[in-house]
Amino acid sequence: MQEAGKSHKYRRLAGDTLLFGISSFGSRLLLLLLTPLYTSLLSEAEYGTADLVQTTVNFIYPVLTLAMADAALRFAMDKTCRREAVLGNALLFTLLSTLLLLPVYPLIALWQPGLTEYFGIFLLIFTLFNLHNTLACFLKGLGKTRLFAVQAIVQTASIIAGNLILLLGLGWRLEGYLYSIALGYLLPILLMFFGGRLWRYLAPPRLEKSLLRAMLRYSLPIIPALLAWEVNSHIDRYMIIGMLGLSQNGLYSAAHKIPTMLTAVLTIFLQAWQLSAIENHGEREESDYHTEMYAAFEAVGLLTCTGLILLARPVSYLLLAGDFFIAWQYVPLLLVSALFSALSGFLAAAFRAEKRTGGLLVSVLLGAAINILLNLLLLPTMGLQGAALATALSFFGVWLVRLLSVQRLVRIRVPVLRTVLAYLLLGGGVLLSLHESPYAYPALALVLLMMLALRAKEILALCRLGRRLIKK
Repeated sequence: MQEAGKSHKYRRLAGDTLLFGISSFGSRLLLLLLTPLYTSLLSEAEYGTADLVQTTVNFIYPVLTLAMADAALRFAMDKTCRREAVLGNALLFTLLSTLLLLPVYPLIALWQPGLTEYFGIFLLIFTLFNLHNTLACFLKGLGKTRLFAVQAIVQTASIIAGNLILLLGLGWRLEGYLYSIALGYLLPILLMFFGGRLWRYLAPPRLEKSLLRAMLRYSLPIIPALLAWEVNSHIDRYMIIGMLGLSQNGLYSAAHKIPTMLTAVLTIFLQAWQLSAIENHGEREESDYHTEMYAAFEAVGLLTCTGLILLARPVSYLLLAGDFFIAWQYVPLLLVSALFSALSGFLAAAFRAEKRTGGLLVSVLLGAAINILLNLLLLPTMGLQGAALATALSFFGVWLVRLLSVQRLVRIRVPVLRTVLAYLLLGGGVLLSLHESPYAYPALALVLLMMLALRAKEILALCRLGRRLIKK
């Protein structure tokens, strides 16, 4: 019976990972392939402005929505809760957030007057982003992972179609890029609403105060954690704009495109892992399960990160057109920051499963403080490379604090010596990638082989597990 339960747990995780993989990786890869289109049609300043709009949406949504989308996911999985009330509560805060955003217009006019002409599309993207996020989290909480995967594919197709029509066909440049993003949220919203028959959860539209209080107790501690996470992830963009200008932010944003390949690979598992950690919370073998999954996740992340560092320059040559190509030199450190961001996300699942989301706050506050301080010190002297280094070190700090603090919730055993050696190899790979020597690429290939040998045990275990799941 115990073996059957364990097998079911792994099969469920593998199935969800496959579904999220089909949608997430394919979608991100297709959008990545559009980078040459953006860098050839948009100026550095226009690309920096587009990135600023998207970054700001991500930055402010936790505060204005009170992170109710996260609560919708967690409480939709709780069978003791009435799901109509869960969705009703979440949508109420989602729609109110747009009204709360209206007074921000004068502040934007004071900070960057040139951005006021894009406030309308910014408001539209913000509203659709939040509605999409809420419905997607609710769908995952209901277990409708197939529909969630399909809507992600539709989102990508919508953005691509919008880019081809508005950017290439009509020549709308920045406006076309932004409206394509809005279209990418609108069509999946319609698909989730009708395909998931979500209207059934809207009647009668009656709120439950006790459930609302429970959801707020869960979501309110997430707000500073999410906000600090966004500060850690994106504060460098605002500091670059303030200290170096929009054009430099455009270059930095372009450099972020290649690390999205690493993020895409790791997010495939993270989305499924978040559900699995909650479903299997409190089981007797929870520690072994977390330890095994973390080891495999870290091994895949390290190998993928090292491989992309090796390929950073040639891939940038293919993706970054014209003056954007120089952004390749910021890619290796941004890959490292993406790796530690994903590892931190893995560890966060244990806090969410325990409904102790306040425990995430200390780590992200520390990371945000490190990021801001290092950007102030490094941007004037190192430029964009300083921003990339600050981000990598800040996410390393978040990961380290979470790895230590999560042990109070679930014991995750980590081989210290092999972990230290692996990260020393990773740091050496970053230094080699930035070196102009003809021996840099053979040395990087050697680093990748050494990393593979160091993590061979986890990779072989992952392969054996995959074979067993396929047979079953």
